[in-house]
Amino acid sequence: GGAAADGRDVQYGWYIEPSYRFEVGKYGELGFFGRYSDYDNEAGNSSDTNITQFDFGLNYWPHPQVVLKADWQIEDQALETTGKTGEERLNLGVGYQF
Repeated sequence: GGAAADGRDVQYGWYIEPSYRFEVGKYGELGFFGRYSDYDNEAGNSSDTNITQFDFGLNYWPHPQVVLKADWQIEDQALETTGKTGEERLNLGVGYQF
């Protein structure tokens, strides 16, 4: 089925993300952040499909139009959803504004 049959007709969630960005002299700017998320994309079903997630990382701007990004993600999924209790990931990225 459709969205209702999968429980995706009801979703909820929230997050909070503090961050701080500062100059590192002639070397550009550095930013730190942390995020806590709690969400359920299949809240309309009868299973426990809730996910909590912690992210923390840093961004480095060597130039105002270029950013290098790294974050560590710790995810705790309901056992009924995936058959496991959590995952950890390292995410790396590059951004360019033109």
